[in-house]
Amino acid sequence: MLLSFSLLANKLKKFFILSISPVFVTMQISKDLSICEKVIDNLDANAIVVSKCTAKELFSIMDRMEFTVGMRLHFLVFSVIAHTPTIGLSYDPKINSLIDYIGINEPINTDFVDNTKLLAKTEDIINNRNVISETLKKKAMEMKEMNKADSLSVHDLLSK
Repeated sequence: MLLSFSLLANKLKKFFILSISPVFVTMQISKDLSICEKVIDNLDANAIVVSKCTAKELFSIMDRMEFTVGMRLHFLVFSVIAHTPTIGLSYDPKINSLIDYIGINEPINTDFVDNTKLLAKTEDIINNRNVISETLKKKAMEMKEMNKADSLSVHDLLSK
């Protein structure tokens, strides 16, 4: 899997000649940092690692991304909230459920990462970023409304 992400990052150079640098965000630093460092060691580009940021800082980072590739649920949720196109790497059914819900592509199983499929999804996002961002904007609004409804339901249950 590490090699797949390194290959992807190196192949993306054809899309981003000067203006993009890979940014790795550790959601679970004890598990994510060493993986990020291994991928970075195989890159032909400068990369940034972001750790220990607040929700506000994470949203600000996501809002500036062209797209994301992630496998942590909260990372993917932040991408949706920021209307940033994302590719979900699935190791758990909860990732599949979110990616299916937002409907912009299918998750990629981490047991076998297909480089061709990952690169094709990346190219699709780059070529259709504005349309995908609009879809995510609508999904983020739906998620916000569902959150409100769930909060009201919990409040009602606790009030009894």
